[in-house]
Amino acid sequence: MASMTQIEISAADKQFGWGDRNDPILHRYFKERLAADQNEDIGLYADIPELVVAKGEESPMEIHVRSKMPYDDGWDFDVVDRLLWGSVPYVNQNPIGSCVGAGSASAVASKSAQEILIEGDPENPFGMEVDADGRNTAMKDCGIPFVGYHYGCGKTKSKWDGKRFNGRGSCGDGSYCSAQIWALRTTGVIACSEVKGFKKGPQSDDVRSWGCNRNNELNDHLEFGKKHLMQNTTRVRSADDLQNVVCVLKQPCMICSGWAFAPDYYEDGLGWVYKKRGSWAHNMSIVAVVLFKNKWYVKVRNQWGPQAHKDGWHFWISLDLADSWMRQAECQSIGELSLFPSVSVPDFPF
Repeated sequence: MASMTQIEISAADKQFGWGDRNDPILHRYFKERLAADQNEDIGLYADIPELVVAKGEESPMEIHVRSKMPYDDGWDFDVVDRLLWGSVPYVNQNPIGSCVGAGSASAVASKSAQEILIEGDPENPFGMEVDADGRNTAMKDCGIPFVGYHYGCGKTKSKWDGKRFNGRGSCGDGSYCSAQIWALRTTGVIACSEVKGFKKGPQSDDVRSWGCNRNNELNDHLEFGKKHLMQNTTRVRSADDLQNVVCVLKQPCMICSGWAFAPDYYEDGLGWVYKKRGSWAHNMSIVAVVLFKNKWYVKVRNQWGPQAHKDGWHFWISLDLADSWMRQAECQSIGELSLFPSVSVPDFPF
């Protein structure tokens, strides 16, 4: 077996940010699924086949960019990210168990690049600064949304009365994909430049305070978040769903589960392919589904830093393995976003 990175080795002894810390993995999954079913009951998810029909044929820009990707077919958000920012919008969450907030922020940034560069939406990004190492530095003009706000809104969902948050939520680490998706649809995201008294971001040192609305931070920023709501999302249950959502609809995904992974073999021209091994109570992002040398692969982006995996911030798995993973996880997509209305073309990092 291929050797694991030091972070992968030590991960077995760490707590993670998906679910309630005192719950066994199976209980976290059932709570997640119940929350997703509740989201479904209130009409939060769009129907994948209907969105595919509405999407129609690929635009000339989509075809052009896809032809430049080093694959036989599929879509990779990392390529689009580098076109806009010159780097991928990573968020180094360590050592805080804020994977749900950090992972969703990274995926939201990738979706915003997609909308602006590929779809041609009349919007501007939240900013043009992206740190290649994912360091949580003082980037007020950051392309990644401020993590604490949307993370806290999801964690504090039980305190929402339809207009505001009444009181505090849990100030410990841990949240759910379904709660985060609810927050993105209901209370939105905010740019680092919209944070009152901004000092650090996209993930600040006081992310746990934001995570439970300790100082009424969430209500103080609702006016901004409501301007940046996510317009749609889908619930992804299979490999077929995943291919349609990533390759056709061009939406990255969040995935929460108890699955862990370890390196299996190196595929020349692609990178390290991983297999299921062990358990992480964790949220990650799915940012590519590609055909390479007659086999379909899925790229999984993690927020554990540039030394996290053999290829750094991400690893590949086979689409067949992803199909099994979807059935034992909760996977939901980042759909259409409301960013800043475009008044000018931003300066690109050339």
